Amino acid sequence: MNKKINLIILIFAFIFILTNSLFASSNVSDKLIKKTIDDLIDAYVYKSLEKFMSNVDDDYTGDKAILDGAIRKDFSLITDISISYTINSIIPDFKDMVFVSIKFTRTYTDINTGSRNLDEGLCTMIFKIKNNKPFLYSMRDKPLFGFK
Repeated sequence: MNKKINLIILIFAFIFILTNSLFASSNVSDKLIKKTIDDLIDAYVYKSLEKFMSNVDDDYTGDKAILDGAIRKDFSLITDISISYTINSIIPDFKDMVFVSIKFTRTYTDINTGSRNLDEGLCTMIFKIKNNKPFLYSMRDKPLFGFK
């Protein structure tokens, strides 16, 4: 009986230590991730390419120059952009990446047709952490930016 109790205490102690060490390994708070997403959206909505790209990692998957071109294309084809989102999950890998799943609603006006469009989707954004600051490293599923 004592062996079982000791084993249970040992297991709980191990879980407690492991959990605390994992949380301590994450350098970036959820608030900072949300602020970076908000900064990206604000720059996108106000068509500030320089501000937008300053939040994108130099090693962006798929090439940062391609994302830059896709954002420029969006800016030339759509106007009156509005984006709202909900974070489904924020999962750090406890190294230098944070995976963020969001559900978003995007409305915009197509410059060529003048029609107002509503678009919804799920996007997984991956942020690379450098000097305790998150930078957009990748977008998977339905891209939030550079979609036209």
